[in-house]
Amino acid sequence: DLARQQQRFSVPTLPMSGAVVEWTRPGQLQIQGSVGEPGEFTGVYVPTFDGLGGRQAGGGLQWGIADGWSTALQMIDVGRARSSLHGEKVTGQSWFGALAWDSRDARSQLNLVSNSTADDSGHLGAWLDGAIRTGRTWHTMGVFRLDPGLRWGTAPLASDMEGGHYRAAFQSRRWTLDGGVDQLSSVSGRRRDTTFGTGYARYQYSSTLSFGGGTSALAGSTSAWSTFGFVDSGNRYGIGRAQLSHARNDGQDNTQLNLDQTWTTAVGRRASTALLLGHENLESHTANT
Repeated sequence: DLARQQQRFSVPTLPMSGAVVEWTRPGQLQIQGSVGEPGEFTGVYVPTFDGLGGRQAGGGLQWGIADGWSTALQMIDVGRARSSLHGEKVTGQSWFGALAWDSRDARSQLNLVSNSTADDSGHLGAWLDGAIRTGRTWHTMGVFRLDPGLRWGTAPLASDMEGGHYRAAFQSRRWTLDGGVDQLSSVSGRRRDTTFGTGYARYQYSSTLSFGGGTSALAGSTSAWSTFGFVDSGNRYGIGRAQLSHARNDGQDNTQLNLDQTWTTAVGRRASTALLLGHENLESHTANT
């Protein structure tokens, strides 16, 4: 469970054809083991499973050390398994460890991940996340450093970055506010530093009317920004929303108006309509939608 309680980075669950066993004592102990053939889900209308060959075996253990404290260790071992249906074969091991502290109004978790293959001595990654509540506001923050080439079994992980992030979220009866910033640098130095920021606000004016908007901006190897504003309104026919959005990226921009309506219907039925008007400026031409 600690592998799934993440703010920014995650360790994936890999599809597998085989067997898994899990034994839990809620809040105290969790033990898991698995063995089989790794694979991936394909198909459009009907999901299908395609094996990647080779083998995959894994095990995990999580236990509560003391009041509010828990720790976990997880390992996966793959042998001659393809990284994708047409990818190269991978043989190696990956490890994940976590130490977490949790209380009513605060939480922190230290995560460590490593992997090595027959042709590579190994890569390391670490990230420390924290969250604290002050009144109606949740503050989440973290720092991280991830080597290039990190993998979990046959799957690639976020890698070649270091930096930190911060986010604050406030909610009252009328207001919802959210904003944050991420600062990333390349461990290898092959990419420029990147800053990414977001902001969002929503105000409940009355029981039937609310409005708000948001923005995001990216500065680094490429520069981009976007913004939007909306109005939600309850009416005699149901609930409607009007939203105007604009985005710009390296000289290309897009403006879009959305008009959505969810109609009042009899119990057991649902109906909605959407109208979209868009204008796009590209380097070579413009387009209307």
